[in-house]
Amino acid sequence: MHIKSPLTAVHCLGTALFFPALAVVTLLVAPWFAAAADDVRLDYARQLVAAAPGEKRAELKVDPALPGPEAFTIAAGKNGTTVTGGGPAGVLYGVRQWLALPDDSALPLLEKPDFEVRGTSLFLLKDGRSDYPLTPAEFPWFFDRPRLTRFLDYLLENRFNAIFLWGAHAANLSPSDSARNKEQFKWLSDECAKRNIKLLLKDHYDALYAELKHNGDMIVSPAPDQRLALWRDVARKQIVNLYEAADVKPFRWGSPTFIREMVGHWKENRLDGAEVCGMVSWRWPYALDKLDPGQTGFWPAGKKLLTFERDAIWLEAIGRYLWKIDRDRAGEDAYWAGRLAARFGNRQVGELLRRWYEVTGPILPGLQNLTHVRNMNWHPTAIGLEQNVDWILDPPPGAASYAARPVDAYFFQRYKDNMRSRPWPTA
Repeated sequence: MHIKSPLTAVHCLGTALFFPALAVVTLLVAPWFAAAADDVRLDYARQLVAAAPGEKRAELKVDPALPGPEAFTIAAGKNGTTVTGGGPAGVLYGVRQWLALPDDSALPLLEKPDFEVRGTSLFLLKDGRSDYPLTPAEFPWFFDRPRLTRFLDYLLENRFNAIFLWGAHAANLSPSDSARNKEQFKWLSDECAKRNIKLLLKDHYDALYAELKHNGDMIVSPAPDQRLALWRDVARKQIVNLYEAADVKPFRWGSPTFIREMVGHWKENRLDGAEVCGMVSWRWPYALDKLDPGQTGFWPAGKKLLTFERDAIWLEAIGRYLWKIDRDRAGEDAYWAGRLAARFGNRQVGELLRRWYEVTGPILPGLQNLTHVRNMNWHPTAIGLEQNVDWILDPPPGAASYAARPVDAYFFQRYKDNMRSRPWPTA
């Protein structure tokens, strides 16, 4: 598939059809890159092997008999190590896994993903609007190739295989702007292709997915919206949208235990994958921290933290369990303590942080569930924005959402009846 024009490319990326009454999104998705990307992934895997330290070398093979194109095996023999993938993607993942092994004691090894779609979102949107032109002035991060490369490497490390690009406005672009955007999309698609990451489009009907949010714009529970089960057979395939997670921002939230339970529920519901927003979406790639009191605006000037580094555990944990949910609990505790120890340079600190994430994980979701009647991204407990009584009883059009309420329908009716029969006080 080829890009016919820069305008077509911009309009196609990340487009979805929203049906608020049903709270379901229909996504028409297809890979950006053509079949030739198979060779790109194999070439990239060969480059990784060639760059391996010391005498570390492996033979690479493709075996379609493996359980899926992303599955892989690693085996050690008299003539060295062999990495075999069900397809080029499996070879790439196998090489990455082989390079991470300290020795051959875990071999032979067979792995395959539990979920087909393991995606994250990038917003070419600002201020809740999609009509900003795609230019370096409005979206500087989109044209920052070194930073995007770091992010794509982070996604490959955690075996994400899709990016949902939301928005992008092509109107009022000069010919030079259009040419620059076309070149940038081509670069991004090439870099994604060799890492087995798909950019998702809307104009191909070969992969139709139904999509529903996990808990509105929050994480109020590891259990998803019960309507996911009802919609399971509406389309050929169904994914869940973990959108915004507004109730746990701007804190450092990322409990692997909570996330593992949540992804486990997705598997119980026989979902085919997930679209997961980063811990920050609207002002990606920057975290919500202010490093200077004077920092204001959507993308403030000065030094800033990158959300995929500051909140690395968020997508790392989701990616890990989207790949494989059935893991030993003791082994997982040791894994996350080790990951945090490696990041902060101290084993004891790593274990303490692992326990801190686990203990604090349910607090903000629990508060949100207990104290709020709606779970949109402007209703988080953490910032103290709560509805008044009138909103609770008679929400404005479009404001209601399918979420837990603190009291039952009988209470609401009695409250309404009582207020209607009571005269208003006079001065």
